[in-house]
Amino acid sequence: VAEIQANFHVIKEELLQLRHSKGFQPFRQPSWSTKIAAPDQVGSLSHDTGDWNVFYLFLHNERFDENCEKCPKTVELIERVVPRQYKHAFFSALNPGTHVVQH
Repeated sequence: VAEIQANFHVIKEELLQLRHSKGFQPFRQPSWSTKIAAPDQVGSLSHDTGDWNVFYLFLHNERFDENCEKCPKTVELIERVVPRQYKHAFFSALNPGTHVVQH
């Protein structure tokens, strides 16, 4: 954790570069995990107001190569500092007023 904290500015810089790029998508949970159905019926939502979008780097051991290429320093840090069997890493973007429900 200390190395990630020490690299906060590096991670923040890469994140801020994503503001106007493609790759963010609505956050979805498995449909059984919350009672809030997504408007398009694909999975469920973990927020009851506002918008929650994510920029996936890793999800269930799948690497989002195009996204990872946009954040090489962050990805290198994750792979070095937080090696694990179950990879799940992304940036979250919540609009003001978004309320995330317990999940």
